[in-house]
Amino acid sequence: MIYILVFLMGVTVFSYLNLVIERLPKKEKLTIRHSHCKQCDHEQTWKDVIPIFSRIRYQNRCRYCGSVLPKRPLIIELIGGAFAVFSVAMYGIHLSALLFFLVICDLMVITMIDADTQEIPPQLNVILLLLGIPAIWVLPGPTIIERVIGLFAISVPMFILMLFNGFGGGDVKMMFAAGFLLGWKGVVAAFFVGIIVGGAYAIYLLVKKKKGRKEQFAFGPFLAFGVLVSLTQNLGDSMISMYIDYVKSMMTATY
Repeated sequence: MIYILVFLMGVTVFSYLNLVIERLPKKEKLTIRHSHCKQCDHEQTWKDVIPIFSRIRYQNRCRYCGSVLPKRPLIIELIGGAFAVFSVAMYGIHLSALLFFLVICDLMVITMIDADTQEIPPQLNVILLLLGIPAIWVLPGPTIIERVIGLFAISVPMFILMLFNGFGGGDVKMMFAAGFLLGWKGVVAAFFVGIIVGGAYAIYLLVKKKKGRKEQFAFGPFLAFGVLVSLTQNLGDSMISMYIDYVKSMMTATY
């Protein structure tokens, strides 16, 4: 029963994030009461915006003009419910679960807006940075010193590459903020996960000829995925330990 309630809460939160994803890049008001149909522009009431249930009741159509509603918002809502359950499954009914879920919320908005516009609104990176503050006490892991080092461990190299059009400014700021949340080991792991997955996607685009060699694509979603994986699996310590063991084995083999 508790997981059903958690799922519905996650769906509700991500339903609002759908509105944020759509309006934040346009600098529109983030209030629910101004929601409207994209086809007929009719203002929607609370009956029209109940997550999942409104779509079932009106058969996934606008009840004013009958146009079919896009599927992406529904998919995002379901993902939100799944992530809420995942957060509670990991940490139980605890502040850790809430903070973890809030980080996921921010990463989801970053992912979708960057995918749509190839830009990351600075407010989202500020939120990610601020979430790192309660993480010091709520999410066990890196020390404060490791978090401070994490601010610069990846963002500085990325900033240098940005000067040569390697990364966007939003990507650099996101990894700066993520560095405090994850610590230097965690943010290094997050970066490498993002590079591997993003690189695989880039190869796919080239093979399918959907992008040219000099064309850019949104890299924020892959970095956000790396942050989530690193935060979930505590990859930082594991990757550093594996690297140290590898170096030791190489040195032993040499001598």
